[in-house]
Amino acid sequence: MNTAFPPRSGGRFGQALLLPVSLALLATLVTLTFLTLNEVRSGAPKSRETDLSAIRAFLASSPFDGAAHRALAYLGLRSTDFSPRLATASLDSAIFLAPHDPQSLRLTAYRHFQNGRIEPALDAVQRLAGIDGDEQANAFTALDSVSALPVWESRITKWADEKNPLLASYASWNCNNATTLPTKLWVATQASRVKLLSSTVLECLFAKVGGNEEIVALHALWLETLPQTALEFPYLYNGNFEIRDAAPPFSWKLSAGGEYRDGHSTKLTGEKLEASVNRFLQIDFNGKPVKTDPLVNHTVLAAGNYTFSYRIRDAVSNPTLKIGLAIDCAAPARRLAGPPEQSDSIEDGRGWRRRTFSFQVPENCFAQRIVLDSTARNWRTLGISGRLSIDDVVIANTGMQ
Repeated sequence: MNTAFPPRSGGRFGQALLLPVSLALLATLVTLTFLTLNEVRSGAPKSRETDLSAIRAFLASSPFDGAAHRALAYLGLRSTDFSPRLATASLDSAIFLAPHDPQSLRLTAYRHFQNGRIEPALDAVQRLAGIDGDEQANAFTALDSVSALPVWESRITKWADEKNPLLASYASWNCNNATTLPTKLWVATQASRVKLLSSTVLECLFAKVGGNEEIVALHALWLETLPQTALEFPYLYNGNFEIRDAAPPFSWKLSAGGEYRDGHSTKLTGEKLEASVNRFLQIDFNGKPVKTDPLVNHTVLAAGNYTFSYRIRDAVSNPTLKIGLAIDCAAPARRLAGPPEQSDSIEDGRGWRRRTFSFQVPENCFAQRIVLDSTARNWRTLGISGRLSIDDVVIANTGMQ
């Protein structure tokens, strides 16, 4: 499966157009960090003029106070009788005195953006991003403001080449805040190639793509995060329920349920064999309406013909309902095959039977969903009681259409 994404950048277009946007954004962020000396120490300022006098007097005795220099620059830039050159000098002093202070880093980034020096601006933004919490979010916001420029792509690629942990944080922020799905997937791809892509980001992206064509690329990214031992079932993850660690978003999602709330309880359990313990899925129904899906799994199958088989052991109050697994096309949602198409065969003396059926994935079905269903449409409301067990779910390809 091809996991490559086309280059995002489109040359140098838009640089002059986007710089004012970055400038406005950074100006807003910087303004929030400027404090007058009185606000830094205590109380609110009475007027700009008295503030300027007070700050100048303070600096006369404490010339190395970076906060005072920032306050002087801020008030000076807003005053009609204060030289802009002196305000700029105050900014220089503030940055020089505390170059690693978050406010100084913002000022540095702002001034580089203002003068069109994008790379040095991003250097300051990167240092700001190394600070947790709101500072990191502000830095990522500033970084994202130039995401249409080639320099942004170069910066993210550099983070990946250096295996910079910031890339993991940015991929998470980017998924929740970036404007376009291709941008989210491209950043995730860079994080994935250096093992910095988390399951949290994958779940976030899964919620964004739905069942659209981009889910094929997302599934390829997810496969890269799995150990080779997890790929025993090539078309369905953990079909035998032996892997204890979940690997969202393309893995079993079990609704634990509640005795009175959901009409069922679902869990992984096991039974002891001669030399091992066999793990399987167990669903207990309590006679009340089934309000939530006991299980769901998603996979990505190319267009073609497949067989679907699984082992089932049921002891429910109404066995004629033939409750079992079904597979749907996730988007657009439609049934590919369900319990009515399934045939049973006795497998062993412990009550297990194997069910097998064939289905076809059409060209426009990019992702599939496995759910629990029945031959009766209203089975959820019938008040089923008893136990259902499922194991060894296997999907096999039988050829193209």
